Amino acid sequence: MDLIIKMHIDFNLYKTNVSGTSLFNTYSEKCNAVIIENKIYAGDSNHKDTVDEVGDGASDIKVGYKGQLERYYNTVSNGINKKGDDTDLKRNVRQVAYLTLAGHHPTKESIGMLPIEPKIISYIDHISKCLEQCAAMIDNTSPKLSTDIRQYRQLVIRLTSEVPQVLKNQAVISDKIDIAWELENSDKFFTSDMAPIFNHVKWHTIDDFFNELAYALEQQENCNVVSRPDPESVTKVAHSKGRSTHMLILTFVLNGNSMQIVSDSKGFTLGNLSTMQWDNIKGVDVKLNDFSKEGTFRMIKGSDREIVVSEIVSFTLENYNKLKKVF
Repeated sequence: MDLIIKMHIDFNLYKTNVSGTSLFNTYSEKCNAVIIENKIYAGDSNHKDTVDEVGDGASDIKVGYKGQLERYYNTVSNGINKKGDDTDLKRNVRQVAYLTLAGHHPTKESIGMLPIEPKIISYIDHISKCLEQCAAMIDNTSPKLSTDIRQYRQLVIRLTSEVPQVLKNQAVISDKIDIAWELENSDKFFTSDMAPIFNHVKWHTIDDFFNELAYALEQQENCNVVSRPDPESVTKVAHSKGRSTHMLILTFVLNGNSMQIVSDSKGFTLGNLSTMQWDNIKGVDVKLNDFSKEGTFRMIKGSDREIVVSEIVSFTLENYNKLKKVF
């Protein structure tokens, strides 16, 4: 981030580049560039090894172009896109920034063979301060631009101010989880009376859970997470009033097996896409679409989520290669 702040603001040097169907930004100065992936409402766009548009039985994905961040890096640094075509842009990539609302990390698959560690930046923790510093730097030399930057900063603050409050609400419920559950269990206090506010707590709880599950899986040997539920899917479940049939899917590769953990209205299932075998994940009484159930409600508390994550990971490691049902 310091590198970005120190650069002179020159809109002629700022470009938006198209790679396939994805957009990414580069700030280039002579032969140098900073890649900024603005990841707000979508998951990482990683390619699978099985892509074979040519039809020769081999993967069309070039080495170093499978994960989203590594693909952007190699496209800019090599001047060659994922299809092997030359581009007009070849720069020495100084930094890769991963910009999100609250500072979550890219997937291991997205990073791939990226030779530099991505800089994690959040609108909440970093962008507001950065904008103020940029505005202060040009108060005297470019007062109009300085004013415009400060106006944009106020917009960012307004758009993100809801998130800190939601996290505070989540923390309050977590700290008093037993009392909170009594209120919910007695008259649906949270899922009914406080639904407009509680929906946001549900959203962050579900998002936290899948981020923590993905992290726990990636700590296992020979396990790489490919994708996790995108924010739009989480919203459909969190705002469903307990009636959603929408599925939330986490995809990963374990010991060469393409796997999925699926959450739906019936609970969790584990699928081995390599063998097309599935089974219900046993020992986990959680339905993410229904926070009026105690097992799901208690997921608001981090230590309870940790237990559920541990149980799912254990079941996965023990059963991924011996699932019984064929769908």
